[in-house]
Amino acid sequence: MIGVYDYTVIATYASLASAVIGIFLSFQGMTFSALLCLIVSGVFDMFDGRIARTKKGRSLREKRFGIQIDSFCDLIAFGVLPAAIGGSLLPPQASGALFFPLIGASVLYVLCGVIRLTHYNICAEEALEEGTYTGEFTGLPITTAALIFPALYLLRYLSFFRSPLFVDLWTLVMLVTAALFISKFRLRKPGKTGVILMLVAGTLIIALNVVFRLVYGAISLV
Repeated sequence: MIGVYDYTVIATYASLASAVIGIFLSFQGMTFSALLCLIVSGVFDMFDGRIARTKKGRSLREKRFGIQIDSFCDLIAFGVLPAAIGGSLLPPQASGALFFPLIGASVLYVLCGVIRLTHYNICAEEALEEGTYTGEFTGLPITTAALIFPALYLLRYLSFFRSPLFVDLWTLVMLVTAALFISKFRLRKPGKTGVILMLVAGTLIIALNVVFRLVYGAISLV
């Protein structure tokens, strides 16, 4: 068979599986469950590179495969899934004023995600060949979606946002995030401390969502 199937790609493939499940859940209007899948994908993504680097003697081809497959999976998990979750927020018979801006923002968001990942792959390939790895990102990593959108969802529990206004807010955040994906600022990759802080943040976001959901119950945007 073509491809790589050893333990170095397990976390990457698990992230993709969680994302696909999340997309199907969002189709059913199960927004909260889809958001949990987004966070789970983010957790798997945090460790896929570290797991891959534990294998000694990886060939250049295996490393290149890892770069490419990681980005393809990231596009589904942190590009398509947030857009699908946004669609699940639309109330039945949504007006064009809600529907069309969200569709436009979703297209732009995914497009900027593709551009950002393509740029990253090119830079990673060059660094791999030249040995010039800098440990920096250019632009906002697409994987930050795993924290941004679940954190944003917390605002939905506020009475002010229990209306179609939340869809507008989601649309705006998608546009801002898309712009940050293709911006030229540099950001260092997180070390162990950064990973721990992100895990703590993700855990706190999940906990708050669960607590608020138990307190307030299901929330309608209508």
